[in-house]
Amino acid sequence: RRLMRALGRIRPPRPLLDRFLGGPPDDLDGYIAVILRDLEALLNTRSGRLPEGGDQATVLEYGLADLSAAGRSQDDLLRLALAVKKRVEVFEPRLCRVQVEPLAELPPEPDRVRMRLTAALTGFEVQPRLDLELPLELIPAPGLG
Repeated sequence: RRLMRALGRIRPPRPLLDRFLGGPPDDLDGYIAVILRDLEALLNTRSGRLPEGGDQATVLEYGLADLSAAGRSQDDLLRLALAVKKRVEVFEPRLCRVQVEPLAELPPEPDRVRMRLTAALTGFEVQPRLDLELPLELIPAPGLG
């Protein structure tokens, strides 16, 4: 019993960047804010390299491929959602059970798509859920277009 109580108090490890930027978040909202910051960095980075496959990724695959060539068909949007899901699963270990689905734009915007990301936070006795709307820009990244 004491072991189970102790395990319930274990805090998830802090990312290296957070160790340099200051103390740990004081509450769940602070912890989620850190994850949101890291997701924003991941999804706004253009890797310029397609993943080799599998879950073993290197820093060269960090981020998404250039999105300016992404089409707007349902198949293209599903492929993009799968790419976002795989990147989050590989590069954001504080999230599990990640799901990403495209959202319909009414009216559609030519240079933007929206995705819904849902996931659970790891490292907690009761896993809180995240439900986010992600706007993704389909314009060429500087130096890649």
